[in-house]
Amino acid sequence: ICPSIRLWQSQGQDIDKSILDISDVDVMEVKMFEGQPMVIVRFTMQQINCVRDKYGNVLEGAVDDIQSVFYVWALTQEAAGTFLKSGEYVPPRWQLREMMVAGMQQIV
Repeated sequence: ICPSIRLWQSQGQDIDKSILDISDVDVMEVKMFEGQPMVIVRFTMQQINCVRDKYGNVLEGAVDDIQSVFYVWALTQEAAGTFLKSGEYVPPRWQLREMMVAGMQQIV
């Protein structure tokens, strides 16, 4: 988690988690990394730029401050699946290994 988010959370604050749209998804690269498959994708997400306190009051941004955020994510797959206590098999999951914000643009 980025330092800003850690600081907000330590102070009882939270960012708005609303996702309004995801577009322009592009698989940039697929490779092996440390013996595991890695997929690098970029995409654009429209989200609300708003930080609230534990009472819901807006501290930063605004409820109508919509941003296009340009992300690059590196995802790796677990080496093996797991078995739940019920005996059900859960296949290997994809996990976010790295995330980069390549830019932001306010939507007017």
